[in-house]
Amino acid sequence: MLFSQVTDVAGPPTRQRVKTVGEFIRDYIDEYGPAYVAELWEAYCNFCNSLDYNQPTYSSFRSTVYVLRDEGLIALHHTEDTSGGVVDRHYYDIAGSRNDSRWRNVWKTT
Repeated sequence: MLFSQVTDVAGPPTRQRVKTVGEFIRDYIDEYGPAYVAELWEAYCNFCNSLDYNQPTYSSFRSTVYVLRDEGLIALHHTEDTSGGVVDRHYYDIAGSRNDSRWRNVWKTT
């Protein structure tokens, strides 16, 4: 099943994403190794397109990556110079537990 049904008291059931952005990032890095933000965003946009989801903006996606980093779930693995030399490319790898509940919703505050 690609979608789970969420019942909203104000209306009909809505589709819930099978995988959150955090879970996608965790699974992508698990499968492909350390990755940089634009690489992760492009892969997530392809994932969204394949399931007919709306894509996040690059800015909102990058913010999620930074929150994952600040929460200790991912960490800087290494940097590489880019061809233009303007900004270094930062590669991130998993630093926290793959089973941490924050992967599901890193924005949730307790």
